[in-house]
Amino acid sequence: MTPGSIKTDGHDRVEIPANDNHMAGAEIFTDPLLDVIESDDVANALCARAERFATKMVVVMAICWTSTLVASLYFLLAPT
Repeated sequence: MTPGSIKTDGHDRVEIPANDNHMAGAEIFTDPLLDVIESDDVANALCARAERFATKMVVVMAICWTSTLVASLYFLLAPT
């Protein structure tokens, strides 16, 4: 990582990684998750299920958005 620095007191600098993705005090506990996922086969199956679920959700959102658009156009353009 490329080191970066933060001025704390005008002259003092604290060295931190420039691309630090971890916030101070925010710890993510992954041990229980690693206990569940024991092998690469389980991880691959879990990822495949997540991808299929995400694809289905995108399709459902597209259908809802399209139906909302059609309904709004119908009410805007319908003769009164």
